[in-house]
Amino acid sequence: MDIIWANNNNEMINKFFDKLLLFIDSNNADFKLNTDNGTLFKNFSIFLYDNFILNNYNSDIILNKNYEYFDLKYCSDIVDLFIDFKEISYGFTNSIFNKNKTSLDLIEFIYKNIELFEDFENSSDIEEDEYTDGEHY
Repeated sequence: MDIIWANNNNEMINKFFDKLLLFIDSNNADFKLNTDNGTLFKNFSIFLYDNFILNNYNSDIILNKNYEYFDLKYCSDIVDLFIDFKEISYGFTNSIFNKNKTSLDLIEFIYKNIELFEDFENSSDIEEDEYTDGEHY
């Protein structure tokens, strides 16, 4: 990451980060950070630079039931967060989000940095022994 870019945009990045932490804290019944705030800030700054400045972000997310649950439940909230980020950047007359980027990368970033309290990948809504021959639900 370009240190000069980070230093020149530190106040804007801090505002983004404050919004990100508010989102995470407001959903602490379902998930928690899998890292500390300092590491998250560093990872977030790198994510912003790689994805929105260099346009060099590649998804390495593993699509599974946990990710699907997270995406379905929080997608609209994260879209709103992304829109907040855009408005903040406009206030700083910064063109960081002018490229054709969506909130999908932000969803993935947040998912990679949290731990869901419930594991949907290794659980099922209906256990096998609950099925009875001839009955359909």
